[in-house]
Amino acid sequence: RELSRARSSGALTLTRARVSVRPIVEQVVRALARISADRGLSWKIEIGEDDVFSGEENDLLEIVGNLADNASKWATSRIVIKAPSVGGTLALSIEDDGPGLPAENRDQMMQRGTRLDERTDGHGLGMSIVAKMVERYHGSIELAQSSHGGLAVSVTFPKSD
Repeated sequence: RELSRARSSGALTLTRARVSVRPIVEQVVRALARISADRGLSWKIEIGEDDVFSGEENDLLEIVGNLADNASKWATSRIVIKAPSVGGTLALSIEDDGPGLPAENRDQMMQRGTRLDERTDGHGLGMSIVAKMVERYHGSIELAQSSHGGLAVSVTFPKSD
């Protein structure tokens, strides 16, 4: 879906619906927990019922899906997803306890088709798709070391008009 959208001429009008974040995250976690059941990953969701995303539900689903899928590939045992919204600004954070990503490789990870480790499934498109979608919503994305030892991906969406 996102690749088709990227190929189009670019005259995209973003829908500014208010989408509850928690049900989307729960849907993604249910799917990924089934897929990775043999690994015994623990998923923790720290999202209030009032935390909202101002945009298309499918866009939020794709962003959360890609980020949570990456976390599930690398986590050793735990993934934490948070999404506090403060004053209309939404800060989505997905952290894992995996091996992490060296600081010098973080910018490279955002480039389309880049795979820093060939031992996992994937095509190297997920993070570049997320970056493009976040950019369309005038948001920002940051990669850092997680307090759990792995990678922390934080996406911030500005206050909606």
